[in-house]
Amino acid sequence: MFESLHLGLESATAIDTEGQLWGWGFNEHRRLGLDDVADNGIHRPLALYPLNGLGLKAKQVSCGNLHTLILFEDKEGKRALYSVGTKVGSEFAHLGALEDKVGEGEKPFREIQIFSDRVVADFVAHDTASLVVVEGPDSPADDLYNHKLPEGKTAKGLLHFYQKDSKWHFVTE
Repeated sequence: MFESLHLGLESATAIDTEGQLWGWGFNEHRRLGLDDVADNGIHRPLALYPLNGLGLKAKQVSCGNLHTLILFEDKEGKRALYSVGTKVGSEFAHLGALEDKVGEGEKPFREIQIFSDRVVADFVAHDTASLVVVEGPDSPADDLYNHKLPEGKTAKGLLHFYQKDSKWHFVTE
């Protein structure tokens, strides 16, 4: 029995009552985490055995066009956000980080380390990018989201929002 379901453009992912992942649709870009399944489609729910083999329980999932985001929880209750999928060949399609490569024998998924010491409140996988909401202070963190702009410039926290007194506040810099 499925506890939650997320529908993407060409794939779907579900979490069962045991925290195990199931997927169907197209595995194009390995966005379902499967190395050995053709891209011509999975026509019924299939246990996503590489991801289920991590020994973690899935808590939340979002299917994007080129990748899937999954929030896992370990036995101690620590949560970790994983991104699944490659764009072309060995290039990862993780939060737009196309410079990362999948090495020989590596799986097409990984923990997104920048969120390892933060509490992920919500997220959505989209086309080649994602939005991840983390709990934290009401000012942008120095190490999150340094955006590369033309002419070698960098901008921080182009869109930042936080919750205070049960209301959402937005800061644009």
